[in-house]
Amino acid sequence: MRNQLDRKIERCVQETSGAVPFSGSIIAARGSEILFKRSYGFASLEHEVCNTPSTKFRIWSITKLFTATAILMLHEAGKLGLDQSAAELLPDDWALDERITVRHLLTHASGLHSYTSSQDFDSKWTKLRLGTEGIKGLIQQYPPLFEPGADRSYNNSAFYLLGLIIAQLSGEGYEQFLKRNIFEPLGMLSTGLEKNSAVIGGMASGYAVEGDALHKSEYLDIENAFAAGGLYSTVEDLFKLDQALYTERLLPSAAIERMLAPDGFGYGLGWKSDYRQGRPVVGHSGSYRGYRGEFDRYPDERVCVIMLSNVDKPIEDLCRAIAEVVLDGERNAITGRLFENESLHNA
Repeated sequence: MRNQLDRKIERCVQETSGAVPFSGSIIAARGSEILFKRSYGFASLEHEVCNTPSTKFRIWSITKLFTATAILMLHEAGKLGLDQSAAELLPDDWALDERITVRHLLTHASGLHSYTSSQDFDSKWTKLRLGTEGIKGLIQQYPPLFEPGADRSYNNSAFYLLGLIIAQLSGEGYEQFLKRNIFEPLGMLSTGLEKNSAVIGGMASGYAVEGDALHKSEYLDIENAFAAGGLYSTVEDLFKLDQALYTERLLPSAAIERMLAPDGFGYGLGWKSDYRQGRPVVGHSGSYRGYRGEFDRYPDERVCVIMLSNVDKPIEDLCRAIAEVVLDGERNAITGRLFENESLHNA
């Protein structure tokens, strides 16, 4: 049965490859059993170093899951209220609208300008060392998109602010709080907040796709991403997070349910939370220069698919196809064709 599932997943990978094959690592699991764990391509094309399941990748917005979990931890500890004004938790010079709550930040309902949507951000600002003051300047330079709570708009500024709140309330900094309360307890020793000057062993280089060829990804200052997208990790470490959410190692069950519950706009508290073909699915994706990531959990079936890639090429459809193979075991989600017999896998 496992060999049959392997072949089906391999076929999904091949059918989505195109001119530029998938490069990265995949884990597919049901419950605590890893059904499929495999790596493809090179972590470094220059040095011909292959990706492995322990290769580290930038996970971009999958970082938001850790930021949200940390906020819920502080809430459970009585350090903040979800409906408390975020302005009360930040220095006065942020001049934040007092109506914006922590919940608004977690659910992309703050109405704040997202600093990554600033004019010339991709061509200019992302390459510069902005620091907190620079990020603040970009946020305050633009008017609000809407009144707090009146709408939803994906917002990196909100999660940058949540990272500052974690640092402020914990008294030990964002990275150290995550390390002490999440990474170390779960044994996620290959996960951390990336710094520009850090030498990170086992880190994959990022590549961009131009036509049918790969090129080195354009430079950026990773520290600008912070709590909105600055973490790196491995598929093996992210699987440890998946497993922890079926226990109370990080949060009480009621808090986890509250964090993952859909709000009608495709989000829980910091987590994407919706339905796919009638099944609840929670998690997050991450994508920007040189890297892509998918972390999808189907909690009712206890199925999880984790993909990390060091090529900036969409992988969402492949992730969904792999999930369907694990969930249903019979349909190729890319082509819609049924696997009628074993010979089809070997074609």
